Amino acid sequence: MARFEAKLDDATQVAARVGEAHAALGNAATPAATSWRAVESRALTTEGTGPLRRKRIVDGDQNVRLAALRAAGDVADPGDADAVIEAARLDPLPLARTAAIRAAGAIGGERVVLALKDLWVGADEPARQAIADAWGARAALDAGGRRELLWAAESQPSAPSIAAAYALVRAGGAGAGEGVGVLTRAIASGPMKDRVFAIAVAPLREAPVRAAIRKAEDDPDEAVALAATTRSLEAPAELGGAPPGSKERARLVGRVMKVAQGTSTRALMAKASLARAEVRDVVPMLAKDVQSKDDRARETAGTALAGMGELPRAVILTADPDPHIRMSVACAILRAQPR
Repeated sequence: MARFEAKLDDATQVAARVGEAHAALGNAATPAATSWRAVESRALTTEGTGPLRRKRIVDGDQNVRLAALRAAGDVADPGDADAVIEAARLDPLPLARTAAIRAAGAIGGERVVLALKDLWVGADEPARQAIADAWGARAALDAGGRRELLWAAESQPSAPSIAAAYALVRAGGAGAGEGVGVLTRAIASGPMKDRVFAIAVAPLREAPVRAAIRKAEDDPDEAVALAATTRSLEAPAELGGAPPGSKERARLVGRVMKVAQGTSTRALMAKASLARAEVRDVVPMLAKDVQSKDDRARETAGTALAGMGELPRAVILTADPDPHIRMSVACAILRAQPR
């Protein structure tokens, strides 16, 4: 499945692998056989696979359903519309409901847009964010999605409003200006988690957004100030980021380095940000964290070191006692390899 997601295998090659696996496993209902059914379902993206894909969307195994819904998102077949809308309403797995919402957005059309509006009423916050993203999909945007995004951005609370505003700005055109206004207001005031979310997603190409983030660097709320400072530090020069060697970059690095001491959640976030910004002074701190007793510190250190190309330091953690850390760091090392 990972090879298919990475486009290293196409649907035909996956079908061949699935056939070989089923031949080896026989007809026994084993976990391995079920896993291969999920792989097969993920690759149901070719012509003529619609009926089986829709059958798998209501399969008894949640991994099979999730794979089929992701396939539906790739295909964007109008024939899947009823199935994905029902899955968005009724699937017991939250991740599958989110995948169904995104597939609905890819299919688009006015009927889907209105069906998502009906879902909005009873949806939780993550689902509403997914609906906002679906309304911003190309096939939904001009079929009523833009109208619903503007409604959500201007009238709904918290993160869903921010997600809708971001979708409007990303899409451009009518409503984009209103979206920028919502984002800059969310950065300036409101609950801490919403302000941090707005800082993370607001597009730096918009001058009012950059100004709001700069102002938030000095916010009395430490979490908001750190989010704003790290966003400014990681910003590329063409989007207002401080160029290497400048006094402004030195100021930002100094502020984040101060927070990076220790193994608190904010310290780990600061170290990860310094690594993404290629601040080499953080390498000794990360190398020390490789030996930490704190699981979060070791994982952050390993993935950050891998991202900076410090593979000999990171590779130690591929033998960590915690399997999650081993996998996380190993994946980071693979991502760091030249393509």
